Amino acid sequence: MNYQEFKNQVDQLTEDRAFNIVYKGKNYEFRCYYVSERFGKRFSMDPSHRLLGGMNVDKITNKYISLFSYDMMDQKSTYKISISEIEIKTNETVGETK
Repeated sequence: MNYQEFKNQVDQLTEDRAFNIVYKGKNYEFRCYYVSERFGKRFSMDPSHRLLGGMNVDKITNKYISLFSYDMMDQKSTYKISISEIEIKTNETVGETK
């Protein structure tokens, strides 16, 4: 996938909406969980059909998605995903509408 295709999908998301992606053979949900005029949109990436194990999106560049999470001992974990290795599973967004 190229950056512009991914950016177009991300830009279409509104609060509590998501789209499904495949990364390294595993299914994930890329979700917009918060929108504010002051801070903009906030995103997370979660394994499909699981309640735990997701990460928050720190930033999106033209090559990578930078993710982070904190465990219960306040230890930060980070991970970088190459946008070129992502495949959008469906062009339809999923989730609740407000």
